Amino acid sequence: MIEFFTDYWFVVLIAIGFTGYVIYLITKHRWKKLRELAYKMIVQAEQVITGTKKGQERFNAVLSQLYNVMPLWLRIFIPKKPS
Repeated sequence: MIEFFTDYWFVVLIAIGFTGYVIYLITKHRWKKLRELAYKMIVQAEQVITGTKKGQERFNAVLSQLYNVMPLWLRIFIPKKPS
């Protein structure tokens, strides 16, 4: 179990950060805003990145956009690219 966290620390950190942000939005009654934001980003990625087998590229584009709307205090702990 410890090996998993040491090998995938960045993925775990992103998941914790995203979960924290979701909890923040839920506690502030902004769930609808979160859903609209995620839907908008997914649709935009699908329109901009066309073609087959481009799922990973779309996923990376949405993650990049999510990083840009992430609160500044959370960006301090999560680097944009893994080192």
